[in-house]
Amino acid sequence: MRVSGLPSDPLGSLSNVPAFFTTEACGVNVSFLMLLQRIQGATTVASVHFPVEDLYSDVLDQVIHMHGEGSFGEDGLGLVKYLESTDIVGFSEDLSRTVKSDYFNYCVDINDRYQPRISINMKEQLNSFFSSVHLINDLHSNGHFYSVVLLEALREHSLESESDLSAQLRSDLVNAAQERYFRVLSGFNKSLCIYLILWIRAYRLSQARKSCLQQEGTVAFSHRFYGWSQPEYALSDDFKLEFKTNFGFGNASYFFFIMYYKNIQVFNFMDWVNYDIVEVSELHRYSIKYINKHRDEEQEEEQENGRITNSLWIEAISDAEEVCNLYINNEDGFVKKHIIENLENMISRLEEVIDADNHTVNRNYRRYNYEFSGYCFNKEEVIRIEAMNAKGYMISGVLSFIGQIVKLENIISVDSFLERINIVNKRLQPILIKELRESEDMKIKINNKIESNKNIMIDIWTKGDGSNSLNELSNLEKKGGLSAGMQSLFNKLQDEHKTLSKINKSLNQDRLNLNNLIKNIERYHLNIENHFS
Repeated sequence: MRVSGLPSDPLGSLSNVPAFFTTEACGVNVSFLMLLQRIQGATTVASVHFPVEDLYSDVLDQVIHMHGEGSFGEDGLGLVKYLESTDIVGFSEDLSRTVKSDYFNYCVDINDRYQPRISINMKEQLNSFFSSVHLINDLHSNGHFYSVVLLEALREHSLESESDLSAQLRSDLVNAAQERYFRVLSGFNKSLCIYLILWIRAYRLSQARKSCLQQEGTVAFSHRFYGWSQPEYALSDDFKLEFKTNFGFGNASYFFFIMYYKNIQVFNFMDWVNYDIVEVSELHRYSIKYINKHRDEEQEEEQENGRITNSLWIEAISDAEEVCNLYINNEDGFVKKHIIENLENMISRLEEVIDADNHTVNRNYRRYNYEFSGYCFNKEEVIRIEAMNAKGYMISGVLSFIGQIVKLENIISVDSFLERINIVNKRLQPILIKELRESEDMKIKINNKIESNKNIMIDIWTKGDGSNSLNELSNLEKKGGLSAGMQSLFNKLQDEHKTLSKINKSLNQDRLNLNNLIKNIERYHLNIENHFS
């Protein structure tokens, strides 16, 4: 409970940081870094766990212990007194003078947009904490906490003054005030504990990074930098790899691995046909994208859950190891797997899609949030237009990659791939045109259905059963002038009107979905026309 009149906790935001990132933190970018390094005496590379040194382990253990116990001395300064017995505070002051930033570049939760900043200079944080605790102690000495609980008790029991309280209740309030005082002190101290824990973890990681950079043979290593980072590593003049990250920005966070072969980005064409919903603009940004997945039991396949975590570095560095060693040992094999087969498999999938029946397309490929009510269109009509939307998106969308494919002509022959893309799009175009013609009938059908439903609603409102309209009965009902028989009719007409109103809402949503699908299909048709014009 927040006690009025108290100083604000300067580190209060840290109290909500989960234990997973503080007292219980372990694994990648805590206990070890993922390191990709050249193997001495060999041409290959290997991914290894590079241990993070347990610097200030005694301080960390003690702070975690005090945080768990929640005991910080009678005056709330037990933690500060312990820190004064160590050199960590003075060391942090010295460290702050040697760096350009006031804060560690340390993203606590690389997926979360709300990131606490960890000040390098502990002294500033401790001075603020010290002042707050002294003020809390002064307030306690002056009876502030007792006044707060007394006021709460008077309000709860509707009493006028302290003299109206029983002796037992007064005694209970004294104990409650003391508990409140210790709870406030504990809260401030626990926030300080979290800051200290994060400080040590951030400092350890910064030192581990320095060690990695100094180690001979280092190619790449993991990090948890806040914001945009794009470290690039050259394996040779013809091959570079890059980890492009944007950590700590919520939904805008990303984690990409990019390969460059002969100064050309290796494009992951297969992602275009492997993901339900994917934007062309994003595909241009990576060779491999890392994001956690969950099992979708209904679809019996893995789906993205949108979260990025440090553990993904294990997969990323492992992928980099596989890619680099393939390039080093078998450059032709690298080109075949990551360029030729990637492109070949995407085009083959598109050739399968255009020949697939509508049910298969909707089941196996893109799923959109276009749900129809069933009040107007039959199931086959909906399946057909949704499948055409999926086919159009996938097949015409690949035309956006032509530029990426043409760039590869200095590495491989691309003429046959371009020809196959042209063929599948030429096959698609008349199918799109046919669907647009048939969708006009669907537009007429939905408009007529909405108009018919609206007319029935108007009739109920203005005519009712022929003798009494819902409008008339509503006015009488407001005046309390309905007989039992008229009340029954009013209820019946009102229920019918409400049902039709719900149907009208669903039909209008159906029309909106239909119009959006038609616009999409028109756009796919235009894309193909423009490509061949």
